[in-house]
Amino acid sequence: MSEVEVTQLSAREGYWRYSSEAYFKTEGTKDQYTPKINQFTEMHSDTDLIELLSLENIRSFLIEDTNPNIGIAALEHFYNFAHTDLLNVKHYLPFPINKDLKRELTKKKSKEEYTSDERANYLPRDFNFNELFNDKWYEHLNNKDIINELKACVAVCLGGAFDTSEISTLTISDFEITSNQIRVKNPYNNFNSSWIMFNEHLSSYILDYYRRRTSSGYEDNELFFIRLWDNKEARGIQYDSNLWSGKKPTFITQWVSYILKYISYNLGLNQRIETTSLRHSTILHYLYSTNGKGIDQLIRTFGWVNFIKDAIFKYFNEEDVNEISFVLQQSMEDNINNVDASDEEYFFQFPHWRDNTLMGKGDYQNI
Repeated sequence: MSEVEVTQLSAREGYWRYSSEAYFKTEGTKDQYTPKINQFTEMHSDTDLIELLSLENIRSFLIEDTNPNIGIAALEHFYNFAHTDLLNVKHYLPFPINKDLKRELTKKKSKEEYTSDERANYLPRDFNFNELFNDKWYEHLNNKDIINELKACVAVCLGGAFDTSEISTLTISDFEITSNQIRVKNPYNNFNSSWIMFNEHLSSYILDYYRRRTSSGYEDNELFFIRLWDNKEARGIQYDSNLWSGKKPTFITQWVSYILKYISYNLGLNQRIETTSLRHSTILHYLYSTNGKGIDQLIRTFGWVNFIKDAIFKYFNEEDVNEISFVLQQSMEDNINNVDASDEEYFFQFPHWRDNTLMGKGDYQNI
């Protein structure tokens, strides 16, 4: 049986000890590992360190990780350090991610991996995106902080074409803000558009969360989305256990997945709204709203990535557009490569339900 001398150490205390005391082969390794462990422990906050290091928690984190190979290496390093240096455990179980599980976790995650139309769950053409923010779907949670944060997460997913694994790593410095609008750094490595702007409708939800975030006493945490409720408050958060098997969601990404499932069920949708394919619907419905004329703006903002290809091809097929071939792809790629630096202010706004403005400028300040 393991001998544990230190029994009361929280996840966050474990992180601070790890970041200052652990041995790393290089500074580069430390720069890769510590943000992962920061995110992992922040998601569990005051959880006991022993409980934190369970297979369930580790696996749940890695499922959402956009770079699981680094995530696995970082968590294994932290796992061993925690047991030997913090908990003083003489005999402990090996890191619980075996080869088969590692293969499962690392198989899918590449952003460049092609996702066909058959695998993307597109919302119906007449879907009203306002439903994703309808108060009646959230009120059963019984906690204002989680409601505001979930709406902000959904707004960021829609306005920036993110999935939840990407928003979980966004930092405060990734955002800029005016009095009523927000923009985020473009993660798609497209030099034609450095920023993606959210319209006022989506910005309002992000601002509601941000104002609470900045008054929460977590100034030392760089992550934008953090848990604003403590363990005592968490016990009061309600959820529909019939729609979510297992324990109550812990990570904010799990809560987003839950609320989208809850909304899907209560709207009677044939397919569940998926966190990883919501952006497919975002782009497709943008094409609907612009009658296909917004393709140029999409390419300028996101480049010729797979979820853009999927949505464009699906739109062309639905609209009976015959000229969908290599010629189309080549013309788009030429368009990207020939845009000069003066156009870097182009950005994509998720179509407003009242107007379809695509471009705009503002006097921005760093958050």
